[in-house]
Amino acid sequence: MVRWFAVVSLILIACGSSKSSEPQRGSAEAVAPAPQVVDDAAVKAELVRRGDAWRKDPKDLASLTKVLELARTHGRWRDALPYMTASFATTDLALDAAFEAVAVHGTKDPTFTIAMLTPLVTPTPGQRSIPYDKLTAASRHAGAAIVPAYLAVARLDNHPALRYLAFRQLGDLGVTEVRPLLFAQLAEAPVVVRDANGGFTDPRTRLPSAAISALRKFGFDTASADAVFEFAFDKRAWSGDRYSAIETFAKIAPAPSPEQLQKLLDHAIHYKQYDDGEQCGRAYAMLVGTVAELEALAAAPKNDPPYGANFTQLIAMDRRELACEHKPVCLVTLLETLATRQYDPDMLEKVMRELALRPDPAVRGALLALLDHLDDGDRMPQFLEWLPLMIPGRCAECIAHLEATMKRHAKERSWAYVTVTDTVEAFRRRAPDDPVPAALPPAKLDSFVAMLGAEHAALGGPTAGKLDHALFAPAAFGFGIEAAEAGVGPEVLAGFAAKDLANQPAYDGIVKSRRTVHGAAMLDAELVIYGNAEAFAMFTQLVVMENGVPQVRAWSWSHSVDDADATAAARAKKLPVPAKITDAHGDAELEAVARAAFASREAYVQTLSVRDDAFSFGNSTGDEWEGPQVKAAFQAMGGAFSLRDGLHVEKVTEDVGFAAANINYKAGGTTKTFRVLAVFAKEPGGWKILQAHWSYGLPVPNPN
Repeated sequence: MVRWFAVVSLILIACGSSKSSEPQRGSAEAVAPAPQVVDDAAVKAELVRRGDAWRKDPKDLASLTKVLELARTHGRWRDALPYMTASFATTDLALDAAFEAVAVHGTKDPTFTIAMLTPLVTPTPGQRSIPYDKLTAASRHAGAAIVPAYLAVARLDNHPALRYLAFRQLGDLGVTEVRPLLFAQLAEAPVVVRDANGGFTDPRTRLPSAAISALRKFGFDTASADAVFEFAFDKRAWSGDRYSAIETFAKIAPAPSPEQLQKLLDHAIHYKQYDDGEQCGRAYAMLVGTVAELEALAAAPKNDPPYGANFTQLIAMDRRELACEHKPVCLVTLLETLATRQYDPDMLEKVMRELALRPDPAVRGALLALLDHLDDGDRMPQFLEWLPLMIPGRCAECIAHLEATMKRHAKERSWAYVTVTDTVEAFRRRAPDDPVPAALPPAKLDSFVAMLGAEHAALGGPTAGKLDHALFAPAAFGFGIEAAEAGVGPEVLAGFAAKDLANQPAYDGIVKSRRTVHGAAMLDAELVIYGNAEAFAMFTQLVVMENGVPQVRAWSWSHSVDDADATAAARAKKLPVPAKITDAHGDAELEAVARAAFASREAYVQTLSVRDDAFSFGNSTGDEWEGPQVKAAFQAMGGAFSLRDGLHVEKVTEDVGFAAANINYKAGGTTKTFRVLAVFAKEPGGWKILQAHWSYGLPVPNPN
């Protein structure tokens, strides 16, 4: 009786009857046949017949459904494999079955797993890709049974597309066993391959992004965060993955180390006008900012002002720098940016509100200096609203600045409806014993921030050119804008500033700034714009903290000079000869390195640092290089260097020093003399040039 029923069942299957799969209730004979009595050959034949029918007519989904039913019921997954994989191009019908098949056979038959999953992640030309959310849904439908197969696939060195799928899916499933594989992937040198269209679709290129995505799924995890952080600052990483890694670190780091926070901050400061800086600034904000700060960042308008930089985003990032306990440019760059004319009042208000979240005595001087530069009455109300929240105490100096500002703009139409009454009264109502930050005497500047604020206040407005001698170290060296301006001492450098800065067009702001801290020393390079692009000035300096007081040890100012103009002037013997440099013998080792570097172009190139924060200004606004680009630019430059006269060398800390000289540059039969200020840092390979400023002294005549 049983054997007769099995034969009848196979006949019904061959005829496509659905009754055989729907037993009648109460029938003693309507029971599932024992597996050992099923005719495997007949099942396979029916599966092939149905599969071939679907191949001839891809719209015959009933046949494809029957193939999947036979494979699932009778374990004929390998027989069904060619029909299932071919169906991925036209329908998602086989997706769940494919993952179910891998779950059943994956660990026992790796080749089956590879054959089944490969079409999902490496479509043939013209084949559509399966949406990732559908892949994930199918994977989850297979449940925990698929994990062993995925772990096996994740270890397949020669199948990057499958590893990509396994990384992503194991992360989605929360399988922590994959973490060592993900760490190893991020530690490898990334393979970056462009496709025919210039994109990065090659699975080898996408493996790091899959690893980052998977680690992100595990939530707060120190080991994962550290691995992602190391990858983010690996020079070999592709930029797209690097941005993702920085963002991921910010989201999964439970307790970032001070070193990690400082590295993010330094990168945001140094590369703020580039994507790297933006991502680091956002990550830093996520780690140290409050909810209100992050909401303000998200709400900031996205308009792009002039000069090719999104200053709205820079403002948001600079606000985050306030949390760095007043490392360089934590305040000043932000306040300078607010003083320019690129922002609507709403943005100013957002940023002032954020500043008010962390009132600090160091803000006062910079805010008062900002008052002197405000020229738009539409922005003043936002400034007035928040000023008392940033400066505690009964600030007589604040009241004086406010009243002077109003008097200065009394006849300007945009200021007609501006009143300082409420703000002044807010200060006057305070009790005498309210804490008032003491005004710091010039000789007691207590931070790089105050140093920069004092310098930038001298760039324009009523304080243009006025710099207190206490800003400079007793033996500070400097180049002024004119060729005759080179010298030593506070009086000399303050004199250069008074002459050069007071006679400029209207100061419009810092266009670019690159600053880095090396121990107790700050290296600063800035591009300043005057008179709505009428003139650009380049400025570099070395500032050193001595007993809590920052002082300028070396600086150089120059205006942009076109190479063609300088060459024409040199040939006409009208190129100014820079003031002679007198020898100043500093550290013997540093002096030997500097003297050799300035004696030949080849030696100079060898002495250049290839660190990411290396930087060099040339004589024109287009001549600026950073990181490894500095060395590459001088290697490609050609020409010969030689030292014209003396060499001024000083070692200012154990691992930072500077050298200043006049360098003859001979190329194409013409010799031109540059003033060069180079800042050296001691690296494992010895003293290297970390920052340099090459300039012509003015006046350089225009041949036209």
